Amino acid sequence: DDDVAARVRIADAPFVEGAVAAAVSADGGVDLAGVLAAAEGAGATFASSAARAGSNEAATVEAPAAADQLARTVTLRNRLGLHARPAAILARLMAGFDAVVVVDGVNAASVLELMTLGAAGGRELVVRVSGPQRAEALAALVEAVEGGFGEV
Repeated sequence: DDDVAARVRIADAPFVEGAVAAAVSADGGVDLAGVLAAAEGAGATFASSAARAGSNEAATVEAPAAADQLARTVTLRNRLGLHARPAAILARLMAGFDAVVVVDGVNAASVLELMTLGAAGGRELVVRVSGPQRAEALAALVEAVEGGFGEV
């Protein structure tokens, strides 16, 4: 069916991680090509995370320039921390701002990168934000974390 063929793609991606990345992207309004790219990029996120775990190398994203950076430490209030649902909420929220948001060295607009933190409830996270909407992004992140992502 041509209609189905126009709307469906088969991704060369890990099943669970690819599905999560694709679902978060699609829910965020990303087009079909972007959803496919997110799914296929999911494998790279976890492969590099696994490689770092074996080599004791820290996961890092380039830190924003200090002059235009806001920083804050937040504590996860929900019992289970940054599991799939809160990570998806946070990634979707941060993707909506014109800002670079880094949480404990990973891109906060990526659900998969957030999940690689393995951040349990009660853990403190260091947040660094830069860009034109840095204050708004930081305020939204703090509100989401302090609200326990709707779980408390």
